[in-house]
Amino acid sequence: MNHFLWFLVHIALLHLFYINKTEEQSFERIAPKEALQDSNTVIKLNKRGFESRLNDPQQSLILAEEALEMAKNIKYTNGEAEAYRIRGIAKYYLSETEAAVADYLLALELFKNELNRLGEAKVLNNIGNLYLGADYDKALEYFTSSLKIAEELNEPDLMANIFLNIGNIFVRKKKYSQALNFYEKGEKLYRKTGNKIGKTHCLQNKGKVYYEMNQFKFAEQTLKNALLSAKSNELNVACASILLTLSSVYIAQKEFKKADVSLKEGMKFAELVNDTKLIYDYQYTNYELELKRKNYRNALSHLQILYRQDSLNHADSESSRISLLQEQFKQRELKRENELITLRQKQNQIILISTLIVTCMSIVVIVVLAMNVRRRIKTNLRLQVLNQEIMKQKDDLNRINLHLEELIDERTKDLRIKNKKLSEYSAHLSHEIRGPVASMKGLMILQTENMIEPNDLISKLNTCIEVIDEKIHRLNESLNNPDMPDLSGHQPA
Repeated sequence: MNHFLWFLVHIALLHLFYINKTEEQSFERIAPKEALQDSNTVIKLNKRGFESRLNDPQQSLILAEEALEMAKNIKYTNGEAEAYRIRGIAKYYLSETEAAVADYLLALELFKNELNRLGEAKVLNNIGNLYLGADYDKALEYFTSSLKIAEELNEPDLMANIFLNIGNIFVRKKKYSQALNFYEKGEKLYRKTGNKIGKTHCLQNKGKVYYEMNQFKFAEQTLKNALLSAKSNELNVACASILLTLSSVYIAQKEFKKADVSLKEGMKFAELVNDTKLIYDYQYTNYELELKRKNYRNALSHLQILYRQDSLNHADSESSRISLLQEQFKQRELKRENELITLRQKQNQIILISTLIVTCMSIVVIVVLAMNVRRRIKTNLRLQVLNQEIMKQKDDLNRINLHLEELIDERTKDLRIKNKKLSEYSAHLSHEIRGPVASMKGLMILQTENMIEPNDLISKLNTCIEVIDEKIHRLNESLNNPDMPDLSGHQPA
């Protein structure tokens, strides 16, 4: 019985080991202290990568990939998801939009699996940024979903970022008053949290709105303040973008020299961050400047550069579209594989739980059966002991009964003898005692008639009494002593 129990337990343990082995074939065990140190390193790398996104997107990309590799090695899922997000942001600033989409989708899937609502909200905001130039309604849908989560979690910085992005949508829809309203909301939150970079972006966006509204003086002053803040915080991308808008403001005011200075300075920032889109925009603004100056030869030169760039961009766009489709297919396949793995893990868990339940029930049944068998064995042994005791008592009773029969026979025989003696006693008592009694009666009559002397009377009476006493004594001895001869003088049989 004990061997069978150990066999069932062994099967359950083997099943548990098999499931763990299947789910974690490539898992390397790390000491808790080492894992904690590595996870902190991943967090630091992701943070540095995010901070580098505006002034050096290439460095941001390198840091994100380093964090991603380390997070995968230590199975730190949240760190892995954040690394994908930072890498997507870096690729977005490097104008690799399609590659950024793939990273965002991976990050979103991982954050959802880890129930990380803040990470999910950040990715939704990033994806909304990708739709800003293509589908305003889709972008607004993502921003709204992200804002809802940010408000639930009370994350003011994220809420401010989303307000800025929603403002950008209204700028593209030429709803400038609504855009300014959202920029003011974002700036208020940035002031509350002390986020200087966020305030810089607010100033930059407000300057663009004033430019679109043809309020060039407000635009110029706001953009100059934004440029000072961007330079003090070493925001190279922001500097390039602000100088580009400022050049457009100068061109609109026909301040061509200032525009030329801004374009040259801004081009350096654009080339520093290697932002192809900004470089293209600077080429186009240079074309506009030369056209306004009526320097058609230089304008044509810039236009040719733009034409070649458009041709290359078109080819790259087709290639990127194909790559995006392939990446989307890979993502769908990866998602499908993850779902299958999750389903398989759930099935394995169900099988494990079922096996453990059946094993436990079997063990309980076996234990109950074993207890019943043991109880039955004990009961049988006890019954055997009781049976032996009963048999012994029966033998004792038989012996006692036999002895009692003998005693009864002896007592019956004795009673018969005594009854016989009593009969004889009764017969002799009337015969033997009658004589002395008659003598005593005669003496009393003589005494009454004064025919005898008192002394003789007393002497005779004593003689009669002694005779009576002797006869009674003899009768008693004859009754109590079976060895004495009976009253007739015969010895007992």
